[in-house]
Amino acid sequence: MTGKRADSPANREIKRNLNGRILRNTMLNIVILVVICCVIMALSLQSLANSILLDSLQPMARQSAKTVEANIHMLADRMMTIAGDYRMKTVFTVPEKIETELPEEPEEVLPEETGEALPGEGEETGEVLPEEPAAPEEPVPEEPVPEEAAEPVPDLAATEENRKTVLEEAAEIYELYNIALYDLEGKLVQGNDGAPERLEEDLLALLQETDNLTTDPDTIYEGKLGIKMGMPVKENGETILYLMGVYKYDTLNDVISSINLGRTGRAYMVNREGVVTGHPDQSLALGGSTLVQLSDGNAGAVLVLCRQSRDTGDEAYLKGAQNALSYLEDRRLESGQGVTWIEKAEGSPVCSLAHGNSGMLLAYARMESLVHNGLWGKRMRQIMAYEDQYYREEYGNWADLRREKGQWETYAWCNGGMGVVYARLLAKKWNPEELADVDIGGRSEVLARKLAVRGDMCLCHGNMGNLLILREMMRGLGERENLMRQIGRLEDALESFVRDLDEEKGRVDFGFMNGMAGVGFGCFERNAHR
Repeated sequence: MTGKRADSPANREIKRNLNGRILRNTMLNIVILVVICCVIMALSLQSLANSILLDSLQPMARQSAKTVEANIHMLADRMMTIAGDYRMKTVFTVPEKIETELPEEPEEVLPEETGEALPGEGEETGEVLPEEPAAPEEPVPEEPVPEEAAEPVPDLAATEENRKTVLEEAAEIYELYNIALYDLEGKLVQGNDGAPERLEEDLLALLQETDNLTTDPDTIYEGKLGIKMGMPVKENGETILYLMGVYKYDTLNDVISSINLGRTGRAYMVNREGVVTGHPDQSLALGGSTLVQLSDGNAGAVLVLCRQSRDTGDEAYLKGAQNALSYLEDRRLESGQGVTWIEKAEGSPVCSLAHGNSGMLLAYARMESLVHNGLWGKRMRQIMAYEDQYYREEYGNWADLRREKGQWETYAWCNGGMGVVYARLLAKKWNPEELADVDIGGRSEVLARKLAVRGDMCLCHGNMGNLLILREMMRGLGERENLMRQIGRLEDALESFVRDLDEEKGRVDFGFMNGMAGVGFGCFERNAHR
């Protein structure tokens, strides 16, 4: 009994310690679980919000474009109404007839009427008197000829006053900086204060070409943002004047500023040349910013615009591509080894197709093929020279400068030697004379020997991107054994990937660079060149 009592306090202490530990561990586990659940919920909500935003972005953009279009149509309708006002026509008046009085001819007075005797009257002389001349025949009065109506003449004062009234009413009713009438040569006829003395050459040329409503794509007017519209004023089917008005930018700014795309997203307008014409931050539009300046991917923009210019024949696309390339020119870094650019995400130069020098090479090569310029050819060689300082013969590869270790172990479309060779193949294909001495065959075979089948099938850093590059190598260099062997291995990997699609579990990425869309594109490209 004494021993048991002595052990009781010790046992109770042990139990208390054990209970405390269990309680602390339980609370810690609960806190950890709550934190994990909160993190999962936050990530899920963020993913859900992004998904919802992306799903709603396309219809939102379409609806916003329709709203902007409706506002522009409203402004155009106003301009057409002003130009068609009956008071714009020339006023004609008929001059009053002025009658002039002619002097009356004196009446002839006969002697009989005065009582005087006629010569020889009452005297008989025996002389033979001559016969009296016959009385002249009275002329037959001619039928009166109706007087012609007086021609109406233009009343310049009344016409000017009517047109002035129309312009003043429009300036008061609508939000206009100014509104004025110009002759067919673009010279000012009349308008409100501040109207330019001449129409801008581009707007005048469009009016003369279309002879219809014209909107100037340039929204900068005397240091302010405005929407310039012109409309012919017609009389008897012929254009007699041009009406030009400049609407205040507020009409479109209200629409653009009201489009909300999350916390940081925003909507803006650009013209066909890629110049920003409308933006919530008006300084960007006033500064003539371009689309490529507001977004990454300037080299890609050059390629797309050059392709559009080639397919449509529209020089506006080519001009936009030149603007994008000028933006790249201004931001190049020259060194003793060549030319490069700073990659934003890395903060340093990169040798790659997706983010670095090889992508720039494609932009310069495509532009050189369309607009021959000695400078673009020089830049191509400088770009390749900068990359070649990072080439290692033992790896047969260019360094992936994003990595600190294993820099020469990246073999992909986006980064590493596969993308570098692919860019040089296309550059030489587009400019065979300028790059005739560039040897690509030897390095391509070395790459093909080093290449391994990857675990991913995507276009960016997977097997599909490498498969397309190997096929391009074979088209440019011929059927070489190493190339054909590697193509066979990657074709087998593709067939296996397609067979396993039905068993694919989890979330499938349908994106272009990293997902199924890119794989599908690769299949189309592969079949198109077979």
